[in-house]
Amino acid sequence: MSDGFGVREASSDAFFDNHPPNRVSHALGYVPNGVTWDTRRGEPAEVKQWRLTREQWIKRRRDDIELVDVGDCPTSPRGWPATS
Repeated sequence: MSDGFGVREASSDAFFDNHPPNRVSHALGYVPNGVTWDTRRGEPAEVKQWRLTREQWIKRRRDDIELVDVGDCPTSPRGWPATS
């Protein structure tokens, strides 16, 4: 979500009982954004959804990382990458 990408928000999800990716999302500043269900090994399994808005990201942005020669990505009105 650099200034170069022009993204409004990012999302992440992981199976509810898969703790490492859920901890990474939390550590990066993502906030819980509901649950959904998916199929894992032929069985229904709960998926935890995460959301990080641009405003939340700016508060935690690191200043030791720089993107070079990155232009804006076309996005849809909801902030997702646009499709051609």
